[in-house]
Amino acid sequence: MSSSAAGLPSEHEVLQKDSRVAVIGAGSIGLVAAKELLSFFTDGSAVSGGLHTDASLLARLQKQLYVFERGRGVGGVWRSSRSPFGNAYDSLHTNSSKGMMELSDFPWSKIAASRTPPTPTTATATATTTPATTQQLQQQQDNSHDLASFATHQEVCRYFQAYCRENCVDRFISFNTEVVRVARVANDDDHDASPPTAQSSSSSLAPVSYTHLTLPTIYSV
Repeated sequence: MSSSAAGLPSEHEVLQKDSRVAVIGAGSIGLVAAKELLSFFTDGSAVSGGLHTDASLLARLQKQLYVFERGRGVGGVWRSSRSPFGNAYDSLHTNSSKGMMELSDFPWSKIAASRTPPTPTTATATATTTPATTQQLQQQQDNSHDLASFATHQEVCRYFQAYCRENCVDRFISFNTEVVRVARVANDDDHDASPPTAQSSSSSLAPVSYTHLTLPTIYSV
């Protein structure tokens, strides 16, 4: 990203290698933001396996990157409505295929398949049924394959959990931590991100990742 025509600074003019950043929300955008920040801070070594073996690097980065998530897990709106702050009903599937939804550097093939397409049922000729044609059976098989390519909300959450582990983002997330205030620190360029029952964290930048589905919008008519 470069400076825009409107004169806005690029991320390299705002973000420095020693910046401290708070990411609010561990949904899809928050997780990608955290992963990209780790990559920026370490010139790519963090996401190429460096954090898995370098304890001193991990300790340094944990003083630079903070991810606050008010729920108990990652996934944002894909978390079950049965869990706190979740939105997904039990039978929810994506309306885009796994191939369309997957992140470019983390294909679905990296996680174990959790759903097996149902085996097409072969119709048997009886006095009250009509034998299925070869074309009909092939169509059933095609439909089963298409259904499996559209992930359940549980699969989406497992996908992002695996993404976190792969990129060590899970080492930076504070779960059950709701941010209620982001304010500029007096006489400083830092921002203070304050969870309600925990010690506040100071950072130079506070990207916010949120969803309009978190709270209902009620219009007056």
